[in-house]
Amino acid sequence: MIKKYFSGECTEAEKEKLLQHFREHPSEVEAFFAEEEWDKVADAPLQETLGTENFLDRLMSEHTATQERKLHWDRWIAAAAVLVFIACTAIYLFKGDKQNQVAQQLVDTAAVLATQPTYTAYKNDYSKNTTYKLPDGSIVTLSPHSEIKYAAAFEPGKRDVYLEGEAVFEVAKDAKRPFTVYCREVATTALGTKFKVSALKDNVHVSVLLIEGKIVVKSTAIAYTGDKYYLLPGNEIQYDRNHNRFTLNNEEEQTQSSQQLVIANPSEEDIAVADEHIQVNTEKKVVRFNDVGMAKVLDILAYKYNVKIAYPPDVINKIRFVGTIRQNDPIEKILSDITQMNNLQLVHDTAQRQYIIR
Repeated sequence: MIKKYFSGECTEAEKEKLLQHFREHPSEVEAFFAEEEWDKVADAPLQETLGTENFLDRLMSEHTATQERKLHWDRWIAAAAVLVFIACTAIYLFKGDKQNQVAQQLVDTAAVLATQPTYTAYKNDYSKNTTYKLPDGSIVTLSPHSEIKYAAAFEPGKRDVYLEGEAVFEVAKDAKRPFTVYCREVATTALGTKFKVSALKDNVHVSVLLIEGKIVVKSTAIAYTGDKYYLLPGNEIQYDRNHNRFTLNNEEEQTQSSQQLVIANPSEEDIAVADEHIQVNTEKKVVRFNDVGMAKVLDILAYKYNVKIAYPPDVINKIRFVGTIRQNDPIEKILSDITQMNNLQLVHDTAQRQYIIR
């Protein structure tokens, strides 16, 4: 019936029946909707609350997350129940001090298990990236066949996320609650920034790439005795799980990388030169590029937005650009779209106040 609704084949009677079905089956509501969303559904017509084209995909992902959360919580309850039963049995059967001590330890363990936080889990079973919003406002772009889990409301004083696979994190700023991603033996902590963590299946390395802001990376392995690493935008570090060590670009490699970049820095004369492949519509405030060299496009953007843009000329000079840029579009969105279309990487170096394309 849900499929019929979104294909426009549902009658008014069927729409009401669908809404009534959710009202009569609260267990399904808990699997598919957050509490505040169901409050809206219950008080409004169905078409006003469920009318999104991605509803079915979201329905399945929320259902998967809820089932995993329920499974995790059920395991804690089952374990606690078993320990309480054993402890009570021990107390009943044995009256010696030693036996009572063992029983009391079991009771204490059960109490600890019963107070463990409830976890939410998301797994991306699709063939493309999926984006989730965490309770603190942080955004996670989860790669295919990857999974995250976290305490449902985050614990006081920290925001811990556990990753299997690969994901990009855009962390909401909160100086009082550090945001830490645990991926195998690597912990990456940030207060508010954007970074990528990758530990793909059968790969002995865990990689961390800083896209924007600042982060600190360390190992949680018992055998690791090295330092913490503070990364700058554009830096990528790899942890070798076999040898318990990090590898970061050395100074020579960083210098060579810097020499390969040029800064877009056009003059007013350069911008004023007529080009039949560039059309400016002042009324609609748009600029249309038709087969224009990417270097010139970046020069114009740097001038118009008064920003620094660094790029590798050997790569950029091979790219021709066809597209429309609107004056009100943020520069970061424009550069992000350009880099994604050309399989490039964009880094916002906040310390140097420039955008870097690699």
